[in-house]
Amino acid sequence: MFRKLILLCLFLLVVCTPQSELPSTESIQPQTIETTYPETLNKIYVNGEEMLYNLDNNSTVEDIYNSGRNVVYNKNYGSYFILCTVEKPYAEGETTNARRVIGEYILKLKTMYWCESMVENKYDAHWQIKLKYNYNLHAEYSPEQDKVIAYNVTLNDEPLAVNWYPYSDFYSDNLFNDCIYLSIEDFCKLFQFNYTIDYDKKSIYFTSL
Repeated sequence: MFRKLILLCLFLLVVCTPQSELPSTESIQPQTIETTYPETLNKIYVNGEEMLYNLDNNSTVEDIYNSGRNVVYNKNYGSYFILCTVEKPYAEGETTNARRVIGEYILKLKTMYWCESMVENKYDAHWQIKLKYNYNLHAEYSPEQDKVIAYNVTLNDEPLAVNWYPYSDFYSDNLFNDCIYLSIEDFCKLFQFNYTIDYDKKSIYFTSL
């Protein structure tokens, strides 16, 4: 009986309400939720410390850090990518020991072992994490195509699958054609990292596992 009384009151309330006070169905818009991501992340932190790409006084990687294209979001792939150098030699056949992006992280982590070399557009690096993860990287830059054509990584002598793309796949300005973009998820594989992103601060935080 009580329920019937409540229903009757509600019915009378609707019937007696002037039509001008009822909301128009045309004015009711469906709510949509769309996640938006910052196009770039401007700050990188490793184990709580900011990563500035200046540990070896290498102007090349410092330029990358300050370029605004260091960590970028790609809508087509739905992920963030980090710019990694595979820099060509300064002169034909020259060997240089200048640190690259990978080297900056190795220095930051104070790993026990690190070496790299580059001869005739071929870049090789080896590093070790926690005395049990042994990495080898081989990359090649093609002067004819003006882009990186190979970026192969092994972990403990087994191929490590990483998703990488030439810089020219993302931008057409030729600023860093001797670099590649590596997905953040795969970049973490190279150093045994986890990561979190603060979208409001446009910052990414890498933490050692």
